[in-house]
Amino acid sequence: MPIKESTIVDIREEMARLAIEKRYSVREIAKMFGVTRPTVRKWGARLRELGRSGLEDRSHAPKTCPHKTDTEAERLILEDRNLWGWGSKKILERLAESHPELVLPARSTADAILSRYGLVKSMRAPRERALVPFAHRYVATQPGELTTMDHKGEFRLLNGRYVHPLTIMDHFSRYIQACEALDSTSFARAWPVIERVFREHGLPLAAQTDNGPPFGAPSGGRFSRLSVELMSLGVQPVFSRPGVPQDNGSHERMHRDLKYDTARMPALCPVSKHSSTRSFTNTMSSVPMRDSECSDPRESTNHRRVPSPDADHVRSIQLTGRSELSAPPARSSGERIRCS
Repeated sequence: MPIKESTIVDIREEMARLAIEKRYSVREIAKMFGVTRPTVRKWGARLRELGRSGLEDRSHAPKTCPHKTDTEAERLILEDRNLWGWGSKKILERLAESHPELVLPARSTADAILSRYGLVKSMRAPRERALVPFAHRYVATQPGELTTMDHKGEFRLLNGRYVHPLTIMDHFSRYIQACEALDSTSFARAWPVIERVFREHGLPLAAQTDNGPPFGAPSGGRFSRLSVELMSLGVQPVFSRPGVPQDNGSHERMHRDLKYDTARMPALCPVSKHSSTRSFTNTMSSVPMRDSECSDPRESTNHRRVPSPDADHVRSIQLTGRSELSAPPARSSGERIRCS
């Protein structure tokens, strides 16, 4: 004989009918089903008023929510997300400046709104990796201390040519200092852009890159021509671990935004592609992405400048690949350079 299955509604109906028929006292019914006497009376009244449908579980959600996010604020959050693709932190900072009269929700609430409308792509949890002895990240504590550089792969234009965007960013303030479309990844093309950035924004204490050209040595060593140039200026080269782009995660995340905003429609020539990257640079750097003491993320607390070309410690780079190297300037005992 098969076992008879009973749902919670069946049990409540049986208990409520016994209470209505009054063949047993409420105390006896409560002891029989292992519940309290108010519970027996409640389900009896429910069955009498609403029938079997009244024995199902009801929603415990509140009827009103006084702290619910304003509809207008929610609309603006979704509009900025669809227009720019920014995260919740940058969206709230922008709305606080452009709409000071609105009561904006917390960042966690903004994340929940974006997730509710399917605007957040779920990422797979990162796999735990064993820690390598004596390996740690360079942690910048102020703007202008650490500069990150990288080439954003290849962009194919409609005319069949390829460009290699060189991106340079301040790690602490996330300010994009350069985004130049170059025709190759050679040192001769990259160094003028890097030198121009150093002259405009000052010399950082360290520069973090990956191990690809022209940053790393082709033979697997750590001293490429670019590394020697940086060290001659007093800038410590910092390299990510091979095959671990997460070591320079903030820069790689910026590359994702660059690809989304500029590569959706390939340009016909490098000039129009360059204008797209310049527009991307101006837009993404308009709002600071990290709290700092500087009101403007372009303001650096590091005032070290590139020496003039006639200084005896500056290397004179020739287009033929040859160079004249003289002794670098002596560093004061109080100046320290941190490296990974």
